[in-house]
Amino acid sequence: MVSRLLPRLAVLGVLVWLAVWATIGDSIAYLGFINGAGVIWGLSCLIFAVAFAFERAWIWMSVTALLGAAILANGTGTNTAMLAGDKSARSDDEIRIVSASLRGRNKNMDDAARVLASYDPDILAVQEASEKEQLQEALERETGQSWNMVSREFLLILTRAQISEQPEAELDHLLRATVGLNGGPFNIWTLRGPKSFDRPVVNSRYFAELQSLIASEEPDAVTGDFNATPWNDAYKRINQQMTNAHAAAGLGLGNSFPSDGRLSGMFGAFARIDHIFVKRTVPIVGAFAGHASDGADHHPVVVDVRIDSN
Repeated sequence: MVSRLLPRLAVLGVLVWLAVWATIGDSIAYLGFINGAGVIWGLSCLIFAVAFAFERAWIWMSVTALLGAAILANGTGTNTAMLAGDKSARSDDEIRIVSASLRGRNKNMDDAARVLASYDPDILAVQEASEKEQLQEALERETGQSWNMVSREFLLILTRAQISEQPEAELDHLLRATVGLNGGPFNIWTLRGPKSFDRPVVNSRYFAELQSLIASEEPDAVTGDFNATPWNDAYKRINQQMTNAHAAAGLGLGNSFPSDGRLSGMFGAFARIDHIFVKRTVPIVGAFAGHASDGADHHPVVVDVRIDSN
């Protein structure tokens, strides 16, 4: 009796979470951490649905399967084709953006360069990079090409094209640059969002300021470690103004954290907190989460876009 009751109580618990998330979001301290686990709740419901099928509890199975699918649909993409790492697979009017958080204590820039170069990015945005020049030098050794770089704090943007840093914004952990591409200037920002779900006002203020900056300056892309999943208010704020590339044209769940660089990553990535948002007018070809380099605790996210509509 108890073994049959527990899955039902668990599903009811997920329903309560869903109702709370839909009504108040991250506005209560620590609730943002719980909302960050949305993909876990969705997958759990699908597992419960299988258990109910074995019980032949068809109504419970159907409701639970629909609930799990609805939760996961909030954070998944729709594309069915994996993007190729080879530049030759992309047309002349496409560019590839790769965003990667490397972890502050990560000293293995040779492997970071090897992994990131394998995706052949046109623009590479990096967060939590303590070894900036080492990464630039390792990329140049790996590719045999010159890479230009702008940086602020532990944030970098690298490209083989011309690049210039935009004036520093009055917002912490944000780097803005203009890359000179064949289709014209491409304005790209990268950031690392605050880890402050215990202080929702701090988190809300940061992303409200970012939202205001985006509205006034209209960058082509905003990338980085947002420390926010699609179930968090921070994500929703930016998603109101720009298109999340993975949600629009991504493959699978797109989970980026954690990698096996953290102990919890041995079970696989379970959160999508690294994002690439693009201007509404920028066509998105596809997106996916890649493989992490040694020492990195996030998986890189990879997006192909067309620049003919900029």
